[in-house]
Amino acid sequence: MASYEVLVIGGGMAGLTAAVEAAALGKKTALLEKSPMFGGQIANVEMVDGLDVPAPGMMLAMTLMQQSMERGVETITGEVSAIAPVDGEFAIGTSGGQHTAASVIVASGGRLKSLGVPGEEKFIGRGVSQCASCDGPLFQGSNVIVVGGGDAAAQEALALTAFCDSVTMICRSGLRARTDYAERIEANPAISVTNNSVVLEILGEDGVSGVRVCNTENESETVMTCAGVFPFIGSVPNTEFLADCVALDNGYVVTDDRFEATVPGVFAAGAVRKGYLGQLADALIEGKGAASAACGG
Repeated sequence: MASYEVLVIGGGMAGLTAAVEAAALGKKTALLEKSPMFGGQIANVEMVDGLDVPAPGMMLAMTLMQQSMERGVETITGEVSAIAPVDGEFAIGTSGGQHTAASVIVASGGRLKSLGVPGEEKFIGRGVSQCASCDGPLFQGSNVIVVGGGDAAAQEALALTAFCDSVTMICRSGLRARTDYAERIEANPAISVTNNSVVLEILGEDGVSGVRVCNTENESETVMTCAGVFPFIGSVPNTEFLADCVALDNGYVVTDDRFEATVPGVFAAGAVRKGYLGQLADALIEGKGAASAACGG
C-alpha cells in the first residue's frame, strides 16, 4: 500500500494537468490510469482545433505526460473499484491493490455511448469503430456512416474524408456542431447529412454492409449501404466507483466553484464533473484549478 498527498484518478487532459500542477506545488503526487494510453478521448482526435497551432491529440497528451514524469509524478496502472474515507485520508481500492491519499482528484473522464442496436456489438472491430484516425485507413475508398451531429461526430466525419469516398452523417435532430465545423462539412462534397433519422440496426455477414435507418418524422425505414459505422452520440461519465462516496447528478460529480465534491478532500475535473463545458481549454483550466484547491490554494 502506497500513500500520497494527492492522487489523481484518470490520465486524460484534465487528470494530466492536475497531476502536473499538484507536483509543481510540491505535493507527493500519483496518477492512476487503467489504460496504457494517456490522454483520454482526445488521444483519438487526429487534429485538435482551437489552439494557437492545431496539433494531434496524442501529441498534446504526450507533452503533458512528459511534464508529469519530469516533476516526479508516480504513474500507477489499475482500475479504481472504490474510494472511502479512512482516518482522515482516503483509501483508494484498485485492481492492483490499495493506496491512500490526503486528497483525491477524480478526472476519470467519460466513455463514448454505444448505439445499443442489433449488430453493433457483433461488428465492433469489423466495421464498427469510434476512432477515425485509428481505423479510417481500413476504409480506404469506401462509404461510411457517422452517427451523431455534435462536435465529435463532425470532427470524425471530416477526418474520415481523408480516406473514404463518402461519409454520411445520420443526425437525430440535425447538425449541432459548432459553426466552423458545420461550415467545413457543408463545403465538403464528400460529406452528406441525413437529418431527423436514427439507426435501428447494423447489417452484414462477415463485416458491416449497411444500416437500417428510420426517419423520425414519418417513421419510414430505409437501408443505407456502407462499409463502416462510427457512432458519436455523446458520452457517459466514468463515475461508477463513486456511487457510495460523493453526490452524483445523472452520474456527474456535483462540485462547488473550487471543484470540491460533497465530501471534503475529493475534487473533480473534466468530463466527470457536472457543469463541465466540454472543450480542451476547460479541461486544462479545471485540472489546474482542482489541483490548486486540493493543495490548499
